[in-house]
Amino acid sequence: MKYTKEQINNLIKQMLQDTKRPYFEHMPFEIEFQNNVKPLFIKTKIKNAWDIYVYVQEDQFPDKQEFGIISILLNDDTGDIESYADMSCGRPVPFKAKLKNGKYEFEMIQ
Repeated sequence: MKYTKEQINNLIKQMLQDTKRPYFEHMPFEIEFQNNVKPLFIKTKIKNAWDIYVYVQEDQFPDKQEFGIISILLNDDTGDIESYADMSCGRPVPFKAKLKNGKYEFEMIQ
C-alpha cells in the first residue's frame, strides 16, 4: 500500500472541497483497501485500489432526511481517482477526478 486510510480520507475531503460537493460530515467515509477491483464504468481491473463511499444528501428528494452515496475508486499505485459515481440523483454519470493546477476537476468517462 502506498497510501494510508488517513491519507485517503484527507485526499477525498480535498476533492469534495475542490469540486464544491457537500457531504454529511457527521457520517464518516467508508474506506476499504481491495485488490483486483473493477471500477464502475471501466472495463479494466485495478490491481490495488481504495474503495470509498461518501454519504451525501439525496438530491432527488431533498425534503426528506435520506442520504445518497458517492462511490469512488482510487488507484493506490498511481493515486488517481479512477471512478467517481454520484448516486444521489438517480442514474449516476461516470466521472474521473483529475488533479489540475493543485485542484480536482471532473472528467467524463467515455
